[in-house]
Amino acid sequence: MLTHKVVLEGISYMKLLDIPLGLIINVNVLKLPDSVSKTAFPD
Repeated sequence: MLTHKVVLEGISYMKLLDIPLGLIINVNVLKLPDSVSKTAFPD
């Protein structure tokens, strides 16, 4: 599971780059499907 801080950092980068949708990948898990999280920029 991703921490709240990581999600906020991802949203900050998305806002700076004007990207509405992004993926956050956590490399500290054994399986890749468990590490991917889709994040949508809130309007």
